[in-house]
Amino acid sequence: MKHYSNAEKINRIRCQVHEKLDYTSYDSTMCQAITNCYSHALGATLMFDKIYRIGAICGKKPITEDYYSIKEMIELLKCDAETLGLGICEYEGEPLKENEYLIKLYAKIYRTDRIFDYHFLRCDDGVWTEKWRYSKPRVMEDIDRSKYNSFPWVTVGLFKITK
Repeated sequence: MKHYSNAEKINRIRCQVHEKLDYTSYDSTMCQAITNCYSHALGATLMFDKIYRIGAICGKKPITEDYYSIKEMIELLKCDAETLGLGICEYEGEPLKENEYLIKLYAKIYRTDRIFDYHFLRCDDGVWTEKWRYSKPRVMEDIDRSKYNSFPWVTVGLFKITK
């Protein structure tokens, strides 16, 4: 596998996320292993390890460092989107255009207020999907009744992404 600099990775991801998501990319075992919910939320299926983490794309959050607040996660998410040339804003319920889709961010937080994990869902054309590492994306039948709507998961936000 060819090694790319971080700048080359970002440029390749930037080009890909402005295209329609190609679900056939997930047929590759390597793509299933490397990508995660964040890459899926962005629309990236390129097999670049250790970059699909909130804040890693913009270079403001080392891959090994914990998040200290939900506010920080949102700011880093917006910074990553800006780095990739994607528009991002809180979703207000308006009809979506052809070049727009939704992502929903959840965080796993226990009593210590430490953020242990996060997870994204993505909605294209009214269909919600999720992606875990080592798997293909799956359709979410009822996101309101999913495990992410109960302790220790909290909803961080619902965002509109514009390509």
